[in-house]
Amino acid sequence: MRVILHIGQERADAAGLQAAFTAAAGALLRAGILYPIPRRTADGPYAHTLLGTCLDDAKPGKLNRTQHRELNDIFRPEEAFDQYGGLIEGLVRAHRPETVVLSADYLFRPVSETAATRLRRWLLGLRGDLSVAAYVRRPSARYLSGLHQRLRVSPALPAPGPVAYRPVLEAWRAGFGERLKVIAWDGPGDIVADFAARFVPGAAEAGLRADAAPAAAPSAELMAILQDFMTATGSAQGAAVEAELQAPLPRLGGGPEAARLRPEVAAHIDRASPDAGWLRDMFGAVFEAFPYDAPAAPPWAGPETPRVCDLCVVDEGLMRRIVYSHLDRLLRNDRKARAAVRARDAA
Repeated sequence: MRVILHIGQERADAAGLQAAFTAAAGALLRAGILYPIPRRTADGPYAHTLLGTCLDDAKPGKLNRTQHRELNDIFRPEEAFDQYGGLIEGLVRAHRPETVVLSADYLFRPVSETAATRLRRWLLGLRGDLSVAAYVRRPSARYLSGLHQRLRVSPALPAPGPVAYRPVLEAWRAGFGERLKVIAWDGPGDIVADFAARFVPGAAEAGLRADAAPAAAPSAELMAILQDFMTATGSAQGAAVEAELQAPLPRLGGGPEAARLRPEVAAHIDRASPDAGWLRDMFGAVFEAFPYDAPAAPPWAGPETPRVCDLCVVDEGLMRRIVYSHLDRLLRNDRKARAAVRARDAA
């Protein structure tokens, strides 16, 4: 039996990989490939998050409501990990697959020696040939995806600087040695097909497919509007405001494109990230057209708390049209609601 543990990196298409395996779990099992789902949740693709969450001394608040329910409100990390691991072990014994696939991008973080020992002992206890797969994004792409996540909770963005990989991967290498495989993932591309070809032969033939309609990346214009709104109002509800801003706007024509960093900002981040060279030398993970031989970037000379327009290519005219289009939509909806109330009262 083979055991494949996918540990991310976060925002390196991990959600798409997990969604594909969740959707195809039944067909894969018939082909001898187990993507264990101890208890199917009703709120999206199933990731084995508890393999990570239960390995540290996290506060109970780090477990979401579904995870609390799955573990019968056990909050101590050691007990939670043992129970969750036991559920997966039971599925392995019941189905006796040729391959077991686990995916938890929450695991892409430094792992203590104690946590690594517990996880390694459990994984090897499944009695399979183990591989640990880590997909990493180029520094500038990693930074850009982090901006979007940050804006969901705060308008304060980090200044461009080096992106670190080494602390996480050195810890994993210390715990798992040559079992750790690192892949440079530039995207866009089909990570599901790539993962299947590298680690799970036969999965594509069994029906593993990427989502035909992956979630669209946010535009720089949307991110700039969100930052300005949160700064002006003091709101921390970035995710809710973003959902409202993503409502379709037919009058807008083709709509905004996915955000991209200003070329000089992307170049600064890549040149400021020496860990990219370490990835190449240690794991053979090479980013295409990366400035490996360029001089290191000087410290960032821009604002310490930059605005989106300092970092990304923003069409300010399109930004205004988006705002006005949403105001128009809200006014139309308000007029319809008022008319409905008048009609009801008249009746």
